[in-house]
Amino acid sequence: MTDLPAAPLPPHYRPPVPESYPEIARDTLEIDQEDLEHAPLISVGDPLVITEEELPGEAVESTEPVRMPSITISPDQVAPETATPPSPIPSSGVVMPSQAPSTGSRQGFTVALRQMFGQEELTTTKLRVLVQRYPDGPGLYGLQVRITCKGVKSYVAGTTDREGKFICELPVRVESGLTYDVDVTWPREEGSEVERKSITLNADRTHFTLPFYRQLDPPEDAS
Repeated sequence: MTDLPAAPLPPHYRPPVPESYPEIARDTLEIDQEDLEHAPLISVGDPLVITEEELPGEAVESTEPVRMPSITISPDQVAPETATPPSPIPSSGVVMPSQAPSTGSRQGFTVALRQMFGQEELTTTKLRVLVQRYPDGPGLYGLQVRITCKGVKSYVAGTTDREGKFICELPVRVESGLTYDVDVTWPREEGSEVERKSITLNADRTHFTLPFYRQLDPPEDAS
């Protein structure tokens, strides 16, 4: 068995490199007392002190704050404010914004509310009136929608679009909101009945939806 040749090593095989651990030594290192006597002594000199006279003068000046001259504005430099007068309310007291409320109608309705609430702060939010034959059903086109507010003579009016929607932007009080009455006039074949719903709008939401349904249940042939 000992006469057999050794198997050749593969080309990628490398013999291990012997490792040495310096923290483990065979011989223990010993220090004689004579060697300690000849050790150099550490000398401590005087502490380093830097005075203000040794610092350059420019560095001292840079730390000082630089005060600029005060700014003064005279009354002659203030341009007078030009207030744009609001759009006058129509003599009939009716604002007709068609399907999309115009800027003039919104301003006119806001003027009427400001006259009633005085200096109270107002903002605006959107109201979408949805008129359908039944919930999730087809919208009714061309129905008259009238939006009024108690104490205000003028009102917003218009008609629904082909999807049965009428969207307008209405002013509301910032703190307590504002309640509006919404009247929808049903078609002539439905008796021209006027249905009213009230809704309180506030500034916490950007838009509100108020639905109107002619009937609550869809017809049997709708499925």
